[in-house]
Amino acid sequence: MNWLDIVIIVLFTVLGLIGWKVGIIRAVVTLGGVVAGIVLAGQFYGALADLLGGFISSPNAASVAAFFIILMATVLAAIILGRVIRSFLKLLLMGWVDGVAGAAVGVVVAALLGGGLVAVLSAFSFAGLDRAVEGSLLGPLLRDKIGVVLALLPREFDRARQMLPLS
Repeated sequence: MNWLDIVIIVLFTVLGLIGWKVGIIRAVVTLGGVVAGIVLAGQFYGALADLLGGFISSPNAASVAAFFIILMATVLAAIILGRVIRSFLKLLLMGWVDGVAGAAVGVVVAALLGGGLVAVLSAFSFAGLDRAVEGSLLGPLLRDKIGVVLALLPREFDRARQMLPLS
């Protein structure tokens, strides 16, 4: 076991606990709120920017402020909705399901981040960081599962693709 194993264990533990605390409902509803907020802000920032024009002299600043206001209002509404839904689940004694599913999502996110970390350490030989992967107990486990991560990375990571044969 080396320092990379400790980092991976901490990553999985922290993100699993955060997932448990946040729950899948709040995470998904908040993500949906961000996407909806971007769409709504993109559609309606112009009208709000015109209204803000009386208070903000720069049209560009009014547009940025309008976009931000719409985005933040939508995300806030989604956060509130997520909390209401989670409270309802707790009343139905189903809050634990939300927490367990959230923890599972947290672990998946940790696996993706850990896979990315292993890919970076393998791709860029600096200060012996690539040897940390070779000496790690958990690095090879993630290495065998990072095909999806490597597929998302640019050409600079070809060295990692060669070093980390995918099973």
